[in-house]
Amino acid sequence: MDAVLQDLIDAQGNLDVILDLCEVSYLQRDAVPLIVNAAHQAHNHGGRLRLADRACRDRRESATN
Repeated sequence: MDAVLQDLIDAQGNLDVILDLCEVSYLQRDAVPLIVNAAHQAHNHGGRLRLADRACRDRRESATN
């Protein structure tokens, strides 16, 4: 995951990255620092890293209907 996020943010220059955790049922503890680091990297480039999950998507869809 670290290499993918680093490529998205540093190499490709994406400023708004959404990490969709909809299908994730368990997040290992060592994944948290990777996500935090990616958020810092995005911020350093003037962007942001956001987390999304099914509840977030469901709320957004119900608000538009």
